[in-house]
Amino acid sequence: MSKGTVPTWFFSRNPMFADKTVFLCSDGEHLTYSAMWDLQDLILQGVPAGSLLFLLCKNDYIPITVYLGCLQKGCVPLLLPSSIAKEPLHSLMKRYQPGAILLPTERTDPSSSCGKMLWTNSMWSLVATGLQSPILHSDLALLLSTSGSTGSPKLVRLSRKNLQSNAESIATYLEITEQDRPITSLPMEYTYGLSVINSHLLKGSSLLITDYGILDIRFWDFFRSAKATSFAGVPNSYTLLKRIGFFDMELPSLTTMTQAGGKLPKELQIEYAKWANTKGIRFFIMYGQTEATARMSYLPPDMCLKKPGSIGQAIPGGSFTLLAESSETCANQPNGELIYSGQNVFLGYAENADDLQKGDENKGILYTGDLAHCDKDGYYYIIGRKKRFVKVSGKRVSLDELEELLNSHISIILSTAEEISSLHLPRPESFLCAGKDDMIYIALICDPVPDSENTKLLTEATLAFLRKQTSLRYSVFHIRFLPKIPRTGSEKINYNAILV
Repeated sequence: MSKGTVPTWFFSRNPMFADKTVFLCSDGEHLTYSAMWDLQDLILQGVPAGSLLFLLCKNDYIPITVYLGCLQKGCVPLLLPSSIAKEPLHSLMKRYQPGAILLPTERTDPSSSCGKMLWTNSMWSLVATGLQSPILHSDLALLLSTSGSTGSPKLVRLSRKNLQSNAESIATYLEITEQDRPITSLPMEYTYGLSVINSHLLKGSSLLITDYGILDIRFWDFFRSAKATSFAGVPNSYTLLKRIGFFDMELPSLTTMTQAGGKLPKELQIEYAKWANTKGIRFFIMYGQTEATARMSYLPPDMCLKKPGSIGQAIPGGSFTLLAESSETCANQPNGELIYSGQNVFLGYAENADDLQKGDENKGILYTGDLAHCDKDGYYYIIGRKKRFVKVSGKRVSLDELEELLNSHISIILSTAEEISSLHLPRPESFLCAGKDDMIYIALICDPVPDSENTKLLTEATLAFLRKQTSLRYSVFHIRFLPKIPRTGSEKINYNAILV
C-alpha cells in the first residue's frame, strides 16, 4: 500500500467484482461476490462490531465467507480447525471469552444454555456463547495459532495492514489475475492456505473450494472439471504427489505451483523444477511464518535449478538481514539469524484475553529463529533453527546438520547393515533428529517397521556411522523406528513425537 492512498482491501466490497464467481465448490455450490456479501450480512447481523469470534474451519464456503465478513465488519476471528477436540476448545474459550462461535451444526449442543442461535443451516451454525467479548485493540484484525489442533493458548495477533500488505506482495510476485482459479489444497486456518485465499480475492479471482484431500481421486476430478490453474503444497504434499504418480497426470489448466511450510528436499525440488520446465508450469519455492502473516521470501521459477535449496529473496516490500552470534548485523557476515523487516510482521503474541488490547510490539521487525546463509548473488539459504542445537559431551551439535548428514548417507548405512547380515534389508525412507538434555533422539522412518532382527542391524550400522562421523559415544544416541513421519496439524514435522 502506497502512502496517501486508500487501500482496496482484499475483503472490501469491490463493485468491479460483484457479478464474478467467487466460490465454485466441489459439491456443485457456487456464489458470486455480491451473493457472498449478502450472506455475510445475513450470518453476522446479530454480532456487534468489535466482537471476538471463534471460527471452527474447514475448506467450505461458509467459514471463508464468515472470515471475510468479520474483517469487513470490524470483528476479530480466531481460526481453528473444525476437528479441534472439545477439551482444548473449551480451554481456549475460557481463556479468551469469544462472544460467538461458528462451528459445524453437528457439533452444536441443543441442551446447552450458553447462548442463542444467531444463524444456522444444515451444515454450519453461528452460536452466541453467552460470554462477554473482551476489549480489542483497534488494529487487531485476526488471530491465528501456530498449533491450532492442540489448542495452544499462544496466539499470533495480526492487523489488517499485515494481511493486506502480504496479500499485495504475493499477488505481485505470483502475477495473480482475476483469471486465476486456485484450489483449496491446504487448510484455511493454516497461514499458507489463508494467504492463497487473501491474495487471490484481492485480484477478483475465483476460488475452487473442496475439503477433499490430495490423495482422494475426487480432488483431482474437481481440479480438472473446474479448470484449476494453481496448486499450493507443503513438503509432505509434494512427497505424496510423487508417490501417486503426479508427474503422469493430465492437468492441462495447471499453470502455477507453489511450495512453502518447510524445506523441500533439494533432490525433490530439482525433480519438480525440471518437470515444471518441460510442462511450461511455474514452480515457486517460498518461505514464511505465521508471524509474518505468511510469506517472507520466494525463489522465482527461473532460479529453481540455478539455486536449489535456496528460499530466494525477500518479497516485494520486505527485506532481510543476518544477525551474527555477536549480535551485530554485518553485510559481510556469511551466516547468522535471519531477520525480516516488512509491513506483514505480526503485532505480537497473545496468551490471554488481556493481551488482545495490546498494539504493535514488533514495529515491523521479525527475529525468525532460523539460521541462514546469503550467497554472493543475494539469495538466502536456511541452514538450521537457532534452537535446534543440543550440547552433548561438551559439544554443540546442530540437529539439522546431523539430520542432513544421515539422510545424505542412507545408502552407505544400509550397505553397512547388509554387509553385517548378508541379507537384503528394507531401506529407511529418512532420518529425523531431535534432542533433549544430554541425549540425541534419532528416528528411522520405515514403512513397514522392520522386524526385531533387522532393526538391530540397522541400529548398529547407524550408530557405527554416527560414531565415525561425530566422534560422539554411542550412549548419547537413542534410536527408534517409526512407520511414518510424525506431523503437526499444519503438516510440519513434529519433533516432540520423537522424544521418548
